[in-house]
Amino acid sequence: MNIAALIARLLLGIVFVAFSINGLMLLSTGKGFIPMPSQPDGVGKDFLKILATTGFLKVVKVFELVGGLLVLS
Repeated sequence: MNIAALIARLLLGIVFVAFSINGLMLLSTGKGFIPMPSQPDGVGKDFLKILATTGFLKVVKVFELVGGLLVLS
């Protein structure tokens, strides 16, 4: 049972770290290493634009990175 918990913890931590680094790269350079799907239309696009321009999305991605690193440790 300990091995299954270790594998689950490692996979979850890797997913958190990978997607947070990709999100931070997308916000800073506009290009990430994971291909992104098409952008939403209408209100969803406006909401994501507001989150990105206010800097709130960077805060969320940093917390996601810290949480992933804590899960891995």
